[in-house]
Parts: sequence; C-alpha cells; structure tokens
Amino acid sequence: MHKLIATLALSTSVLAATSIYLWTELRAARDQVESPSKVQAQHGADPVVSAATSQAAAQTEMPSPPGDDVKAQQRLIEEEYRDGARRTLAQLSDPTMRAEMLEEWKEANLANKSKYVRYLGISESDAERLIDLLAEQHLLQSEAYARCSLQPRCDHQAVFRQSSAAQQSAITDLLGVAALQRFEQYTYSSVERNLVSSFLRAKIPAASQLSDEQAEQFVSALADERKLVETEIRQRGLEPFIFPMEGVAFTFQESVFALGTTSERLKEAVEYNRRIHARAKAMLTSQQLAAFEQMQEQAIVGLKSALRRQERELATQAANEQK
Repeated sequence: MHKLIATLALSTSVLAATSIYLWTELRAARDQVESPSKVQAQHGADPVVSAATSQAAAQTEMPSPPGDDVKAQQRLIEEEYRDGARRTLAQLSDPTMRAEMLEEWKEANLANKSKYVRYLGISESDAERLIDLLAEQHLLQSEAYARCSLQPRCDHQAVFRQSSAAQQSAITDLLGVAALQRFEQYTYSSVERNLVSSFLRAKIPAASQLSDEQAEQFVSALADERKLVETEIRQRGLEPFIFPMEGVAFTFQESVFALGTTSERLKEAVEYNRRIHARAKAMLTSQQLAAFEQMQEQAIVGLKSALRRQERELATQAANEQK
C-alpha cells in the first residue's frame, strides 16, 4: 500500500503513538536481523500510521532528558502537536490547498483501483468512485482529529468511532452492505497481505511460490486467526494491540508497554506464533513452511530487542522522574 500525505496525518491517541513506536522498533530490529542494508519503511494507507511512525522514529534517537526536563519536553511536544493541528486546519480551510490535497490522495491510491475491483467484486467505475469517497473521508477525518486535538480534553477514540461510522455509512450508500463487508475484511487483512507479499514470498524460491489463489487463502487464514485472538482478548475485558506487527502479526493486550512485562509479551508472541504456525502447516508445503518458520524466528528476535529497548527507556525515564 502507498504512503499518503504525511502533512495531513494526526495521531489518534497516546497508545497509538506508543504502539507505532514499538512497531517501528520491531521493523528496524527485524531488518537488522535479515539484512543491515535492507532498512525501508512500508507504511499502510492509514495517515495516522505515517505521521506517528515518523515522529516516533525521530524520538528514538533522542536520549532521555533528566528530571524536570522530561515534563518540559512533553509540554514542547504537545505544543508542537497543537501547532501541527492548527496548520492542518489552515490548509483544509483553504479551498485551493484542500483541492490539491484531495487530488494528491486520489493519485496516491490509484494503484488500489485494480485491487478493489478484484477483492470487492465491483466495476472499475465503482472503484474510482470508492477512491473519491475515501479521499474525501480522509480529509474529513484529518479535520476532525485536528479540531479535537485543540480541545483541552480530546477524546480521540470517540472521533475515531464517529469517523469510522461515517465512512461505513458512505460506502454502504455507494456500494451496498455486501461490498462494505468485503472492503472491511480487505482492509483488516492488510497486515497479513503485507506479510505474505513482502516477506513470505521473498523467502520462497521461485519454483515454490504460492499461486494468487493460494496466497489469498493463506491471507484469509492468518487474518481469521488474528481475529480469534483479538476476540479472546476482548472477552477478558482487555483491548488488543492497536497496530499488529508486520512479519508476524503479534496481537497483544494494551499493557504491552508496562515495565517488567517483556517476558509476558514474548510468551504471548510465542503462543501467537504457534497458532498461526498451525494454520501455515495445514496450507504450505514443507519448503514453504520452512521459510515461514524462519520468518517467525527472525520476528521473535526483533521483537525481543524492541521490547527490551523500550523497557530500558521506561526504566530510565522513571528513574529520572524520581530525582
């Protein structure tokens, strides 16, 4: 999927930003395991991911400030965030700029037209209308997040729910309920699609590649398993990790960033790997399965490094705040 207009992007919550921080760390750690020269970001179409990932990546290079400097830095970040929201609103209120942003978003997503035709079972003209609709919804969502961010107490989750409901209603009006359901399934499984296309296929020799039909079946199986895990987490009264990891789509509960939880998170990751491995074993050849297992092992190494690094950051910050 293509990168979108980063200037429109706004983070939806502190948890989202922190989730993306760990996502970025895992990507970097995994790429170091696979190939030090192969560090390249592949963000999804969600504008929140694009902006917050860039911000988080920049923050990882800064040392933890001492004492009261932590609070001062936090205030500075919050003010810069509000300034960004004001700039976004200024751009969106300018008719010329808004029209430019709308066309840029459409252009960036034209490559998705054939995918929408194939996976949603719609015509090319309907796919074009869907891209137009999503572009407008994207600007409306960006505007809503920006306005909310300037409020003393912004409920980003409420904005997200309202924006999602508005988009669902608009797609239903345009294409019908069945197409909406296929669209949501397609977007939900984007993590697994990236997994299969960007990682699994790259590791399998050309003679053992999955066919398009096999790849789609594999994507569906992995996405179904993730949905089961997320359902189980919610049944315990918790919420799953907002942004599942690429490579292996780890699905954690929200306490992923608490101090002293690295061993618990790794245990969850191993269990999740076991579950999706069972799915893979039922669908892949022995050679394909060996490639998938190698990918899982590398993902665990990257995750362990990212979690420990994050825990050290949290420990250092806690120690500084006590001084």
